[in-house]
Amino acid sequence: MAMVKTGSSTANALKDHLVSFLEQNGLSICDLRGQGYDGCSTMSGCTSGVAVQMSALQPRAKYVHCSGHRLNLTLQDGIRNISNKESRSAFEDVLATCSAFSSFVRDSPKRLASLEIFCNKDGSRGRRLRPVCPTRWVLRVGALQALTSNYSNGEP
Repeated sequence: MAMVKTGSSTANALKDHLVSFLEQNGLSICDLRGQGYDGCSTMSGCTSGVAVQMSALQPRAKYVHCSGHRLNLTLQDGIRNISNKESRSAFEDVLATCSAFSSFVRDSPKRLASLEIFCNKDGSRGRRLRPVCPTRWVLRVGALQALTSNYSNGEP
């Protein structure tokens, strides 16, 4: 796998990058059996999206909407539809506090070094702080776990 900088984000350009990546890594398009992308039209568009173009090259490469992306969309919708405003507000406050604390520590080399010392103290395997991703709810779990595991060790 690789991260590739593209000059264009059109379906044609992305398909060309995928085909090139497969070729560069000795992978045959003939062996391609599945595709998983998010639901944006560039990737999953039914007339000219990447999935359609890749399927034209290899009909056995079936497209499936990325389940991780679906889970993220489901969680976002679930939080948005919490009817009790106090509960929704409390949840949002916890995430905002976690994000602010993570930024506070990560924005200072001195505070970050102190946290590193704490995480490695006495064989403690405290977790490193992670940023709270504003667009990916599922990624917030790691940030919350890192904060709570360090807090539960008895020291800030």
